[in-house]
Amino acid sequence: MSSSIRAFTKSVRDGRYLSTHLVGKRRVLDVAIRELRTMDDLEDFIRMRLPELLAAARSIPPELGGGRAASVWPPGWTRDAEGVGVMAARHWVAFEVRGEAETLTWWPDEAPTLLAADEPPSATAKLAIDNANDAWEVRYDGATQMLYTSVFMTADEEQSLDISTLIRERRDRIDPIVHAIADQVRRSNNELDSRVEAILELKRTEFGNREGVSKALKLPYEWFAEMPLLELPDAASDEDPAGGAEVETVDPLSTPASARLDAKSFEQIQSIVRLWADSAERYPRSFSMLTEDQLSDLLAATLNAATPGAGREVYTHAGKSDIFVRADVLREGYGPAKILIIESKWANSKKVVQNALDPQLFSYLTVRDTSAVLLVLVREKHFKEKRERVLSWLRAVSGFATETESAVADWPIFVYENEGRDVTVCVATVHLDGSFSASDIDVSPSGGNS
Repeated sequence: MSSSIRAFTKSVRDGRYLSTHLVGKRRVLDVAIRELRTMDDLEDFIRMRLPELLAAARSIPPELGGGRAASVWPPGWTRDAEGVGVMAARHWVAFEVRGEAETLTWWPDEAPTLLAADEPPSATAKLAIDNANDAWEVRYDGATQMLYTSVFMTADEEQSLDISTLIRERRDRIDPIVHAIADQVRRSNNELDSRVEAILELKRTEFGNREGVSKALKLPYEWFAEMPLLELPDAASDEDPAGGAEVETVDPLSTPASARLDAKSFEQIQSIVRLWADSAERYPRSFSMLTEDQLSDLLAATLNAATPGAGREVYTHAGKSDIFVRADVLREGYGPAKILIIESKWANSKKVVQNALDPQLFSYLTVRDTSAVLLVLVREKHFKEKRERVLSWLRAVSGFATETESAVADWPIFVYENEGRDVTVCVATVHLDGSFSASDIDVSPSGGNS
């Protein structure tokens, strides 16, 4: 099946700019680069995907080859230059296109004054039919791409006129447009190569700095977190008739409705998050540029690094900026209920902060008693004032019951009643003001900038 697109017309010059087409071809490459998260991602991308994506993002400069008579449509009724109906045959001429033919259907941005093919001056050969409106078409037939032009001629004109002069004049008029397109394509390819090289080098520096931050995280000497524990409900135990001791009975299909994270494990997690926040607050400019998902990636990696002996990743970043730990990770035989949620959110507004809790965090809950950390990220310079506003916003969320201290100073525990569940939320406020320098921030072990 063949298709055709008009080329070199006034409408193309007025609304189809070549830069739009060239930038559009880079979209897949740009998205792939934006999705890179680590140095390993970057190295794999350069080795395995970059050559193919670069090739797809480039365009091959177009070049016109020789021409030949293509086909003739039998005579049919049309109108001459005076509007009188006449019979005329349509003669097609085809030119070879080397390079990317589609670029010929766009107008070179830096040549807005070149004459279009469908505007004066007219050709030397005077024909009965005004042929200007059907000057050029790019046609595709499978892998074949050709540039076509056509001429309407009456029977008398076919007998007396040679259209070679008209075709040569048409070709002479479009050659400057083709050359301008090819020049812009070549410049675009060169700029693309330089731009991608510069962006990947910036990514390499960014990932190197970020990994350096993670490596700089120093936990207390020879101290690692214990594997989190699942606190079992009273209903999961029975008395052993023989010795009076209690023995545990486990339902292998599901987590009991009242199963929850052990209180000591929850305090331990709060302390690790505080240590991570201290490291983040040492480099506010770098961390303030990250998305919630990127910050959750880093926090999940830190939590797993501080939990040895688990045999697999205990803390999982599942997207939508949440980190969770499942009951089946903590205790063999229990189902995949989420008994800890860590939600990251930039404190951009009251609505954003409140929605992070209800409905977003609450919607993740699957068991009756669930622990959670709401990591509220603050960019404002006046941090203490913003922290108090954040806490007041969260106290106003429906279901707020009580407030107690946590294992970390200035990170209170809010308890909510939500659909018959008790939700314990540690509100962890972290200051990542990108306008600060490292010397402006207190990073003492007692609690840092918070």
